[in-house]
Amino acid sequence: MKKYDIIIIGAGHNGLVCAGYLAKAKKKVLVIERRSIIGGACSTEEIFKDCKVSRASYVLSLFQPEIIKDLKLHKYGLELLQRTPSSFSPFPNNSYLLLGQNKQKDLEEIQKFSKKDAENYINYQNKLSNLVKIITYWWDKTPPRIPKPEFTDFVSISKFLLKKRNITPVEVETLLDLFTKSTNDWLSEWFESEELKSTLATDGIIGSYLSPNTPGSAYLLLHHVLGNLFHKPGKWAYVKGGMGNLCNALKQSIIDLGVDIKTNQTVTQITTNNNKSTGIIINNEKHIESKCIVSSLDIHQTTLKLLKDTQLPIEYIQRIKNIDYSSPVMKLNLQLSELPYFKAFKEKGLQPYHQATIHISPSIEYIEKAYNESMNNLVSTNPILECTIPTSIDNSLTKGNDHLMGIFCQYAPKNYNPKQINKTQIETNIINLLSKFAPNLKKIIKNSEILLPHDIENIYSLTGGNIFQGNMTLNHLFSFRPTIQYPMYCTPIKNLFLCGSATHPGGGVTGAPGKNASQQILRKLK
Repeated sequence: MKKYDIIIIGAGHNGLVCAGYLAKAKKKVLVIERRSIIGGACSTEEIFKDCKVSRASYVLSLFQPEIIKDLKLHKYGLELLQRTPSSFSPFPNNSYLLLGQNKQKDLEEIQKFSKKDAENYINYQNKLSNLVKIITYWWDKTPPRIPKPEFTDFVSISKFLLKKRNITPVEVETLLDLFTKSTNDWLSEWFESEELKSTLATDGIIGSYLSPNTPGSAYLLLHHVLGNLFHKPGKWAYVKGGMGNLCNALKQSIIDLGVDIKTNQTVTQITTNNNKSTGIIINNEKHIESKCIVSSLDIHQTTLKLLKDTQLPIEYIQRIKNIDYSSPVMKLNLQLSELPYFKAFKEKGLQPYHQATIHISPSIEYIEKAYNESMNNLVSTNPILECTIPTSIDNSLTKGNDHLMGIFCQYAPKNYNPKQINKTQIETNIINLLSKFAPNLKKIIKNSEILLPHDIENIYSLTGGNIFQGNMTLNHLFSFRPTIQYPMYCTPIKNLFLCGSATHPGGGVTGAPGKNASQQILRKLK
């Protein structure tokens, strides 16, 4: 049997990125994937006949350009499609806000609702851009330990201080505000119109049981503008052929580097001896030896499910059990016979707004109400919707004139029973709401699929259906991610590492955890 220096569990984008960098360092790497396809939640699936559906994740921004360059992903077929405009928010009175065209048009759009907001918008964007430069410096750095700092951690901190010696007191204050203030408080310091605030506010709550008024939620606003695709901060793109084509490009790249990938193989145990990893067991029977195991699964799946015969520190186990994996996320995928048209525009047929993210969240109060209903274990009467129609600029996804619409929805009821929840009712509720803005929607739906958190957990092995592998609040970021004892992609087991979104810098299709973990692994294996 072929021997491997390193085995990686899970062929999601972070697992593939990690494998690529390890292979570039001349390591023999095997990637094991439970499903028949690679990509994890960043996959393209034919859930409808002749349709390439981005079933879970749906747009790309945060993926690091350095990874694209290092692994030559464009050579292997990665093609990104810019969206202009990028954001479309229709409102109940048939007004709308269209953003992401160009600077002048954006200001004209905002001015429809508030002249003051238009004046502040450029300053707001500049402020975030400056903060992005500070935060992104840390994205590809290993977080230092805090409880028992080692010398290398002081070096890491010193490098940061030296690199950012010109950081101003105002920037420090602003960063503290973002980490502690609510999304609503932060936005209200800049803007007065509900139309603009509610459009921007969704970035502060996406993927988490947070309301716009939850202290600390403002950081997620920053997190979602950290991307730098096309060398334009905050721009989001479609991946041609669906999100899975990012991982297909990664797959071809790392295979050429010598990585082996095996699908339809379920890792049922990580084996250890004398507190060191020794290999994995496949399907409860086949043992594959390796001195180094890397898991792209979340820390709950990795330690509490796969380390069956291994004793772990009690405090470590308790910290893992305390991680918040709750998820408000629902995803409705639709196959349409034609494009929906929105009442806010008189013109029918293909329009520029079809390529944008379509926001149904007309006010902060609206979002807050949806949140409160979910916390009372109710289905949101009027949920928050973020809709995308990738077929508006990518005709490779369907045959004929069909279109695809993905609807990212919050909030799922906080503590629902999967056996009792009425998925049909939730889907109908979403369609009824969206039809108020797009009146032809109901009659053009050919097929649909709705995923609730328990579906996302079962399909993608994401505990609780949490798309970030653990919520991204202040107590679960940087040196606190995934636990304060082991933030450096390590675990209490020697040569067992983590490389998924459970680690720094967190969730989203970034590739950063995979890249960072590979560097730490190579240092540890020297």
